[in-house]
Amino acid sequence: MFQAILFGYSILYLIFLVLYLPRVIFQAVFRNKKTQVFRRIFPAFKAPDPAPGTKSIWIHAVSVGEVNAALPLIKKLTSENYRVSLSTTTLTGQQVARSAVDPSVTLLYFPLDFKIICKTFLKKINPDAVAVMETEIWPNFLETARRSGIPVIFVNGRISDDSFNNYLRIAPLLKPLFKRITLMCMQSVIDAERIRAIGAPENIIRVTGNMKFDYTLKIPDEKRQLQGSIKSILMPGPDSLLWVCGSTKPNEEEILSDIYIFLKSQFPGLSLLIAPRHPHRGEEVAEIFRSKGLKTIQRSKIDTSPKKKSDHVNVLVLDTVGELACMYEIADIVFMGGSLVPTGGQNIIEPAFLGKAILFGPSMSNFRETAEIFKEKKAALQADSPRELEEMLLRLLPNEAARTALGNNARQVLENNRGAVHRNLEAITSLINQDWHC
Repeated sequence: MFQAILFGYSILYLIFLVLYLPRVIFQAVFRNKKTQVFRRIFPAFKAPDPAPGTKSIWIHAVSVGEVNAALPLIKKLTSENYRVSLSTTTLTGQQVARSAVDPSVTLLYFPLDFKIICKTFLKKINPDAVAVMETEIWPNFLETARRSGIPVIFVNGRISDDSFNNYLRIAPLLKPLFKRITLMCMQSVIDAERIRAIGAPENIIRVTGNMKFDYTLKIPDEKRQLQGSIKSILMPGPDSLLWVCGSTKPNEEEILSDIYIFLKSQFPGLSLLIAPRHPHRGEEVAEIFRSKGLKTIQRSKIDTSPKKKSDHVNVLVLDTVGELACMYEIADIVFMGGSLVPTGGQNIIEPAFLGKAILFGPSMSNFRETAEIFKEKKAALQADSPRELEEMLLRLLPNEAARTALGNNARQVLENNRGAVHRNLEAITSLINQDWHC
């Protein structure tokens, strides 16, 4: 019965890829966009060094957020002489990984979910275990790993509201897949309860906390130089203020542009740095602000070298990868995008680590528990509407003491919730170092 389900899934997956392929070819040929699809079919990466006596772990992190969460765990594993391979699904995730991980880490794209492709990748990497960040369920990969005798661990697992409702609808189909997973390390009790309700057996579930609370950031010299260049463009005077809106989504930028125009009339020294969640939307987002008479520039189109002097602008659209975290450091106040529109919000850990005053909108379902912790500890503020967000900004922008108090509370929340990396590391290494069999 399970093999029949896998066969049906594989047919549907193949149909989807066939329909998607023309778009990939069009973007590669006519828009000169890099595509990772072919690297998900052919393992075009150097295999990990098979040093005798060392254990190998393959970590999969879908995109930027998961890569950032995995970095402390990867650092711990490499420091203890484990051979680490890191895969991503997205191009942006791969770009962040390349700039952040140790050169000893093998980087690759996660294979398309066909048994023969998964088997090829697993054979080339030859891991002692696979750790999947959060909760990515790929049926053929799980089955192939099981048949290859390789345990699969879900790390930092979470189930969002939407995912939970969708998974419940297909719970009978998922239940046999959980037998292919060795361990599920979930972020919270709620996540553990949800995965149990979907059909995961009790004996494979652990609550180990959210590794994103263990986030750290060290800003290199070139990013410090970038900060100085951006400040000279956006904050030319002593009364300047900078509002940073991170990871915004479509339809949200229009709302934020109207709020900014009103705030600018009250605080002439206020500038805006806005970072769309998907950098390729940079031109589209910039045009929203230009159309309203605001002097706007895209980060990808400016020269930030020390000798180059750029004119002051009202709005800078950050349409590059890997620079948002260091931009949070120069912010006076931060709004976390994806929360004024019904997309579930974005993670607020990066600005919290930097001790920034953080605001977000009503839609935080993807980070519900984190948002609740921060609200309870007076470490962030949630606006129920654009109007309420505007009112909060009107109160906070002229009140440096209030902003500082929010930021200090945010940093304290992180300090009080650290430790998940250590707990997940223990779970992974204890599994790898025991005589495990499928």
